[in-house]
Amino acid sequence: MMVLLVFLLGTVTVSTTVSGQIELSDSYKGFTDCKRGWILPKRPFLVVTTLSVLDCAATCSRTSGCYSFNACAEPDSSIQCRLIADFSTSGCTGLVAQSNCRYMQNRQAASLMAANPCFNGGTYVNSMCSCVWGFAGTTCERIVRSCREAYLLGVRGKGFYEIQPFGSPITYTVYCNCEWVGTIYAFKRIIPPPSSCQPINYNKTWEEYKTGFGDINCEYFLGLETIYQLNTYERYQWNIYNMVDGKPSPAASIYLESTDLQNEANGYSINFIRVFTKTWEHGDDAFDNSQKPRSFCTFDRDCGGCAGQVGGGWWFNSSCGGGAITATPDKMYWPVNGVDKVINETYIQLDHMLYY
Repeated sequence: MMVLLVFLLGTVTVSTTVSGQIELSDSYKGFTDCKRGWILPKRPFLVVTTLSVLDCAATCSRTSGCYSFNACAEPDSSIQCRLIADFSTSGCTGLVAQSNCRYMQNRQAASLMAANPCFNGGTYVNSMCSCVWGFAGTTCERIVRSCREAYLLGVRGKGFYEIQPFGSPITYTVYCNCEWVGTIYAFKRIIPPPSSCQPINYNKTWEEYKTGFGDINCEYFLGLETIYQLNTYERYQWNIYNMVDGKPSPAASIYLESTDLQNEANGYSINFIRVFTKTWEHGDDAFDNSQKPRSFCTFDRDCGGCAGQVGGGWWFNSSCGGGAITATPDKMYWPVNGVDKVINETYIQLDHMLYY
């Protein structure tokens, strides 16, 4: 879910939140206050953090396309304010139970919506819909198809976004780098990890690699199943960046063009049209064009004992090589001009291939 910070102008009366319970006054008259502990089961187009439910109501009233909201108390007594471009047409019906939450809707929602043909918080300006970040289409009716599309629509920054590739019946939450063409972070590792992070043991099970693990602020793996699904609907170039010998910029990079990932029944086998590098980035052939496709291996679904030997899951070649960047720290090397260099940071990024 895309999370944006909204700075409110002016002041509003602040309600009190005690021990995670929402205490709501009647100061904000523009909204119908529905039953405590219930929400409207609609996808929000924007989620912000506010100090109170009244602040959330003020945010909704000042945000074009917001007709109602779900307000939920967080453990720190703040309010997660979920802005919704829809409302309950029968007066607080169609709700579902959710503790420490409250649903409220603008009393003029019906008339406001009738004047605005845009969905998901879009603004109708000069006979066109201007969409909230994360949504696209003539009437802002759909979620962006990729991080690349979000970037092209003007989204900047880094964070978790929902994307829905063309043809996909569901959405996927991925970490987008919209500072640089809209790439997806599939893997991140820093050796040693920051002092605020717990080191990760990469000798994990097949199921753990399938679903993903970690923290994007520390070490992180998106998950094989999500990566497979993304590659089913789009073509990505996989970029592996390794920072070696403490250098501040990628000193060993390798690119897998038009990568194809098979499903779980086929071992999440990886294939690609070609592998290449840039001469100044010293990418050697640890992940080369030979022996492909290669199945993914973990200690509990191993191939030739490679995962157990290296200490992490990876797409190994027959000699247990292949540049596993999930190895134990003492085995984290990358060949640069024929010499093994110590890896300090490593990333896998998925770049949308527009020309495919």
